[in-house]
Amino acid sequence: FVGEVLDENLRPNFQRAYEIWMAKAFEALSRGGRPGLHDFLKTNVADLMKKYIKRGQDDRPRLFANMIAYEAKVAFYTMYANAWSFITPELQRQFQLNNSSLRFLSLAHSQWDSVNGVNIFWGQVLALHPVITIILSGDVHLQTLGKWLASAEAAGDTIDCINPDNAEYWDLVATIMAAAHQYTWARSQKNSSRIKSAVRKINAKQSTMNSEPQSDSTEIACAAYLEEHLVTCSSCRSPVRYVGHALNTNVELIRIAYACTNCGKLGEQEIEADNAA
Repeated sequence: FVGEVLDENLRPNFQRAYEIWMAKAFEALSRGGRPGLHDFLKTNVADLMKKYIKRGQDDRPRLFANMIAYEAKVAFYTMYANAWSFITPELQRQFQLNNSSLRFLSLAHSQWDSVNGVNIFWGQVLALHPVITIILSGDVHLQTLGKWLASAEAAGDTIDCINPDNAEYWDLVATIMAAAHQYTWARSQKNSSRIKSAVRKINAKQSTMNSEPQSDSTEIACAAYLEEHLVTCSSCRSPVRYVGHALNTNVELIRIAYACTNCGKLGEQEIEADNAA
C-alpha cells in the first residue's frame, strides 16, 4: 500500500518545503480561483519539478514530488471518506441495513486513522485500491470476509470496532495482505510482459535496419547513458531501466527502449551512437 518512504532525518526539511509550496498554491487559489491554481500547478510546479529532477544524482526532488502526490491522494481519500460518513446513515435509513452491512461499508469506505501514527493502509481507503477487486472476486477472500462480518455481528462488536480478540478479524487482516501480495505480483507480471513486448518490438525494428551485431558493451553503455542523464518516466518522473536498443548505422543513432521502475510505462529515446561509445 506504500512505496518508498523518506528517511526520518529528511522528513522535517521535506515538511518545511511542502508547507512553502502549499502556501504558494493557496495564494494562487486566493488570487485567481481554480483557474489561477491550475495555472500555478501547470507552470510553476511542473517547471520546477522538471528542473529539479534533472539536477545531479540527487533523488530528493523525485521523493519530494512523490510526497506531494501522496499528500494529494490522502486529501482526496479524506474527502471521500467524509462523504461516506454522511452517505452510510442515509443508506441505513432507506434500506434498513443490518450491522454486518454497516460494518462492511465502514471497512471499505473509511479512512482508518491511528493515534499512534500511520496504520497499515497509510491513509488509503480500501474501496479506492485495486486490492478490493481481488478481495471481492476471490472465493477464499469472500469467505474470510463473510466469517468476520458474521462473527462480529454475533459478538455484538460496535460498527467501527477492531477486536483483537476476534480470530476472524486476524484472518481478515491476513486475507487483505494476501490480496495485496496478489495485486503486487499481478502488476509485476503485467509490467514484465510489457517489457518483453517492447524488447520484441525493438528486435523486430532492428531486423529491418542495416544494423551490426550488438555487443554487451553497447548494452552497458546504453544503460549507463540512461542513468547518467537522469532519464525519467514521462508520467511519474521515476527512474527508468534499460530494456533494449537498436542501432541505425545509416544515421549513426541508437534507439534505446526503457521501462519505468515504478509504474512500468515504456518509452524510447534516440541518441547519437558516439554518446554510447
